[in-house]
Amino acid sequence: MICSTVLAVKKSAFFETVITAIGYANGTQEKGARKVRKPWKSLLRKAPIHSRVVIICVCFMFFSMLVIGGYLSAMMYSKSYESTCEKMQIYTEKTVQNIDQSFSFISNTGLAVATGGTIGYWISNVELFDPENPTYYNNINDLKSETAHVLTYSNAWKTNYISYICILLNEEPLLYVSRGQMTPNSIYQSAIKANEALKESGQQFIGNIPPFVNGDEIYHVRIMKRDFSSEDSLAIIIATKEEVLYKEYAEFDEVNGVSSYLIDESGYIFSSSERELVGERIEESFLDAVKRQENGSINREGNDYLYFSKPLSANSLTLVNIVPKRTIMDQTFEGLPLLFVITGLLCILLLAIGFVVSFKSTSFIKDLVVCMDEVMKKNYDAKMPHYHNKSVDTLSQHFNDMTSAMKTLINDTYKAKIMRQEMELEFIQQQVNPHFLFNVLSTIQIKAKMCGDETVYQMLTSLSGLLRASLYSGKNTMTSLLEEVKYAEFYLYLQKQRYNDRLNYCIDMDQSLEKFQIPRLTLEPIVENSVVHGMEGVSDRVTISVKIFRDEQDVVIRVEDDGCGFDVDALDLSGEDVTLDGGREKVGLKNTHCRLVMLYGEGYGLKIHSGFGQGTMVEIRIPWEQRGREEQ
Repeated sequence: MICSTVLAVKKSAFFETVITAIGYANGTQEKGARKVRKPWKSLLRKAPIHSRVVIICVCFMFFSMLVIGGYLSAMMYSKSYESTCEKMQIYTEKTVQNIDQSFSFISNTGLAVATGGTIGYWISNVELFDPENPTYYNNINDLKSETAHVLTYSNAWKTNYISYICILLNEEPLLYVSRGQMTPNSIYQSAIKANEALKESGQQFIGNIPPFVNGDEIYHVRIMKRDFSSEDSLAIIIATKEEVLYKEYAEFDEVNGVSSYLIDESGYIFSSSERELVGERIEESFLDAVKRQENGSINREGNDYLYFSKPLSANSLTLVNIVPKRTIMDQTFEGLPLLFVITGLLCILLLAIGFVVSFKSTSFIKDLVVCMDEVMKKNYDAKMPHYHNKSVDTLSQHFNDMTSAMKTLINDTYKAKIMRQEMELEFIQQQVNPHFLFNVLSTIQIKAKMCGDETVYQMLTSLSGLLRASLYSGKNTMTSLLEEVKYAEFYLYLQKQRYNDRLNYCIDMDQSLEKFQIPRLTLEPIVENSVVHGMEGVSDRVTISVKIFRDEQDVVIRVEDDGCGFDVDALDLSGEDVTLDGGREKVGLKNTHCRLVMLYGEGYGLKIHSGFGQGTMVEIRIPWEQRGREEQ
């Protein structure tokens, strides 16, 4: 009763410790008899501990990825913005240099034609190109030859910047030199309209301004006069295909999504990558922004653009390049696949770390469950390891202390019960079975009536030896195998005399084991069990065989009979409650088994193999190096 109370107290203290630890882990504390919980209840609190760690890691991962992604996106956009601005400024300057150079070639070509000998002679002789002049056609041919000669050495002509040159005298066609298949009428009409447009605009370069000029040319017009007071004028008109100029920037614009405009001061578009806008005017707001600042940002039709402008040095034209900000964003997002790959790798890494950390941090719970299962299986040697964590180690220490106390208490209780059973067995052994004694005495009486031979003497000798072994064993609990076999042989001899030919027995023992020490009355209960159960309900002869030998590190005692056998499953030798209801043999088997297990461990004791109609085999193993063995 005292042992049970102490054990209950220990269990109660342990479970209080476990509940307290779990309460701290779940965010609860004991305060008297009342639990004080945190006011918030969430999925995180209800989830298992290792799941919480994983959830926290995943949340941290997504937050980290959000911050890192935002930072990298901002950095990439900033770098892309700076790179785009730098690249566009360089591109604009380079394109302006190329266009300036092209226009310079055109201007130099016109100057070379204007400074030729024929035009110089016309300045001093106004009648040079008078139709009434006999040399009129010769003079025109000379001027045409000079013009063709200039074009032969002109870089503008070689690079296709000049499509034709037309010379007008007092706004009337004089001659032309062309590259392509163009009719004289179309050339003269275009030249006349370009000359008229020049007078209205006062510019040197004239773009395609319908309805004044047909086609898609840009015109360079140079006016020659004899003097300021003269009304006679000679106009040199050089036409350039806008498409040739467009090729200067077309390839770059197509690749990079840039739109280019070559405009004059009034916003007229001489050339553009947006082909449908050539000859139109740009928006006033756009033109005003370009005039205020060379580079900046504008909004056109709801879209944001960056523009980069640069005036041409040879004339009043300006090159404007615009790039959508969306393009910069697209360039920024080009790096997102790499970011996604990095994010995916980080996700896998963080999840792996989360799982490892979670299972590491909650491993003590799994160990606790395993140890408690072992305790439920009556394995009180189960111990929790050291975790290098003060709180968890406290729980581990309490558990280990509890199992140690339980083991001590159970062993004490078990030993006390074994001692009580030993006392009961000793009490039974000291009471001669009246039925057995009656049968023996009857047998002796019958033999005594029949004849006075040696048999009576042997029976009395065996009975005396058996009674002496059971009643006068004293306090010595160990005996030699030789003595134990002798007691068993006394019993078998008496039973042989009782059953006559129905019972045979044989004993085979290795002589080197005669002094081997075993617990007293280990063999006799087994032999008695073989006789009682083997002879029940059997009319044939029953043979009982006792073999004692050494098997490696064990001494083996094997008792076999070919009797009726019994159901081994119905006999529970490990039960704690041993009663006397089953008779002496049942108590003897259980106590013999329990004594051997307590002395030598779980691997020893009785091993019984039997079945109805199959006989019975009982094997006892005792370690050779067991305590108490007499030195050989």
